[in-house]
Amino acid sequence: MKVDQMKCAVCDGEMRPDVLANTYQCAACRFRASSFPVQINQLQTVNEAVRLGGLKPLRQANFKQILDECAPLLSATATILDVGCGHGWFIEAARQRGYQCDGVEPDSNIIPVAEKTGATIYAGYFPSALPSEARFDAIIFNDVFEHIPDIASLPEVIGGYLKPRGLLIINLPMSDGLIYRASTIAARLGIQGPLARMWQRGLPSPHVSYFSHDNLEPLICSKGFDLITKSDLVSLVTTGLWGRIRADGNVGPLEAAATYMSAIGLKTLTALFPSDVACFVFRLSERH
Repeated sequence: MKVDQMKCAVCDGEMRPDVLANTYQCAACRFRASSFPVQINQLQTVNEAVRLGGLKPLRQANFKQILDECAPLLSATATILDVGCGHGWFIEAARQRGYQCDGVEPDSNIIPVAEKTGATIYAGYFPSALPSEARFDAIIFNDVFEHIPDIASLPEVIGGYLKPRGLLIINLPMSDGLIYRASTIAARLGIQGPLARMWQRGLPSPHVSYFSHDNLEPLICSKGFDLITKSDLVSLVTTGLWGRIRADGNVGPLEAAATYMSAIGLKTLTALFPSDVACFVFRLSERH
């Protein structure tokens, strides 16, 4: 996304510089975006071995909740596409329930791991990596939607790969959650590390979008979808937290320790605020 062409993907409003350098906020709907470069397969700063142990418990808990909540909306043999499938954790969970779940993954380093699930893994980016005739009962973005550039046109593209009345499932971090808000306050006070971490600045695939509970729905529903349900997901577990922080090679031990202690303190307060992670389930409209 070019800075000189940056308009809000949700309402086409003016994007103004935000607290962190190279991040922007819409003056009208509070949608946030960044101009951080995506450098998958070009930059390697993540310790995958550490990340594997640190992130997996959180993701597995959320995947179980998502599959439980979507079960009434899917047939027993539904076909699902996991975009940005990573190590294949969601694919494993979905296949254990009898769904036919395949994936798309651009990171050449972890494609062989995902292929061990037995699923078809399309190497590359969505949708260019897919056969043009591919159609699915559901397409899911697990902590991926916020990493994709040109987000304004993406929902229409997704609709072209869904069967009639197919589901679009998106789980992603929220900018109106307590952790993001606290990180923003810290950044205004000169402590930018936590907010930079929220944006995954300096990683091969940083966040290029940050939605709130209020501005994701208008974007998706304006492109031929209806919101079916939304729910809060677990955003912070102590199991593996240190590993998730230290997986980023750009974070030193002192900064990691500060981030860790801040997160532990915030964990007790999260129930008083909107969730830091949410899942939205949309259905392709009959008129699409």
